[in-house]
Order: sequence, then structure tokens, then C-alpha cells
Amino acid sequence: MSHFVNDQIADEAMMKVDSMTDPAVIRQCIMRGLTLDLFIDINEARDLLLDSIFDELMSVPGPHG
Repeated sequence: MSHFVNDQIADEAMMKVDSMTDPAVIRQCIMRGLTLDLFIDINEARDLLLDSIFDELMSVPGPHG
């Protein structure tokens, strides 16, 4: 069962990636050091970036530690 805060974080990550253009997604993947195949599908790149942003947001400590 998921927690509503985790769902909110996942929604935030999705909104960030969904608002980016395709070149911006590729640029962010490169800036984050994500490994991209030369012929990667843009949806796969979006998934990689989404996972990276979600992990980044989940690593931020909450108000109680």
C-alpha cells in the first residue's frame, strides 16, 4: 500500500518530466549522468529521467527527519 506523500512525490516528478520538451529530457539525462543509448526511444529516456527525479525527491528528508 502506498503512502499519500509518496504518491504526491511521484506526481510531482511526473509533472516535471511531462512539462519538458524532448531535447530538454535528453539534456537533463546527460546532465544527471544517465547512460543513454544512441538510438534510445524518447519514452525510455523520459522513464529514466522520471526515475532519477523521483529518487532525488525521495531522498529529501521530511520535516521529522
